[in-house]
Amino acid sequence: MEIGTEVVVNKTAHPTYLGNKRTWYSYELPKPKLGYYVGYTFKQEGTYKDGRTFNPIIEEYEQPYLTDIKTIKLIRIKFSPRGNDQFAFPKDIYSL
Repeated sequence: MEIGTEVVVNKTAHPTYLGNKRTWYSYELPKPKLGYYVGYTFKQEGTYKDGRTFNPIIEEYEQPYLTDIKTIKLIRIKFSPRGNDQFAFPKDIYSL
């Protein structure tokens, strides 16, 4: 698929946090929308570990990180030329 190809989008994908788990879900649009293919990207999902402060006096800090990482491919689409990129799973779009 080439950049700028018109596609019909049935669902968009958004990140969701369920407790300490980060996943990507697709949400049904009220009606299929016409958009433009911009490209694709890879996103990660997995179990989220919060950062911790080990010693508040010295302020040693551990960055939050993901474990049990699974990489998924998402399609980047735009609904207007100046709009923000939206994400969709490859199964939820089709080209005209």
